[in-house]
Amino acid sequence: MLAVVSELVLQYWTSPNRRLANTLLALALPLILIVLSKLLAMAIHRHAINSLPFRNLRGKTIILFAPSMEAIGLEMVEELSKRGARLLIALPSPVTEPTNLQLVLLLRDRAGESSEIFLEQCRLDSAEDTLRFARQYLDAARLPTHASRLDSLVFLPHHHRRSTPDDEDDQKQQAFLLLNILLPYLLPQLESGPPVRVVHLQPSPTQAALYRSFQLHLPLPNPLILISTPPSASDALWAILAPLATIKPGLFHLRRKPRLFQQPPDPQLLNDRLKSVEAFIQSSIKTSKKPS
Repeated sequence: MLAVVSELVLQYWTSPNRRLANTLLALALPLILIVLSKLLAMAIHRHAINSLPFRNLRGKTIILFAPSMEAIGLEMVEELSKRGARLLIALPSPVTEPTNLQLVLLLRDRAGESSEIFLEQCRLDSAEDTLRFARQYLDAARLPTHASRLDSLVFLPHHHRRSTPDDEDDQKQQAFLLLNILLPYLLPQLESGPPVRVVHLQPSPTQAALYRSFQLHLPLPNPLILISTPPSASDALWAILAPLATIKPGLFHLRRKPRLFQQPPDPQLLNDRLKSVEAFIQSSIKTSKKPS
């Protein structure tokens, strides 16, 4: 019976009046499958966002270091502002640029009148600017009107493009400045209360090795917990909102080890990388101090 039905279907499918329709269907099928896969991915992503735990972040400050505000950053701002967090978005470009002013107005309009969203300039590839940002934040934190406690630092990924040797040097420099200037300056404010979550989306292997070493040398109890996540808003939001019992240093949520942390970094290789970063920073500072 099955053979007869298969034969009838085959005869109908290969009949002359069906050949044109079959050809068009064969040409359109890949496009249809791509559209369906995109719609399915969007549905899964939206379900993941809606399934996030609701953690009240009122009275907490979250700093987002964003090379540029793309879809991931905008989605995180929207979700975190819903939970009452005070958001400080650190951009490498000046705050007074028209695009940045329009951005903060748009974000505040979407988040509601009670939202607290601020922009500040911070270039993590500059030692002077990183130090200025850290000092400025601590000076504001000492004011009586500043009652928010630092809860999380989030480092958004750069644009997706092919990596170059200059990008590797920039990543080394940013990781070195982050671990040796920004975080040590913020540590005095983090001596009490739960550890601050430092969430880095898609760190490079060099950055991951430096963060791993920094985490292992922190005093107990750890004032910081460094978390690596994939380049996804839902994963980064989970790292911020999930209970600390489910978050481990250097691990994705759900206790799944990322590829970068499968093996501890080689001590000699890590030492060589640290020396190259220090030499790079020193040469950059000397170059910037030369009179033009």
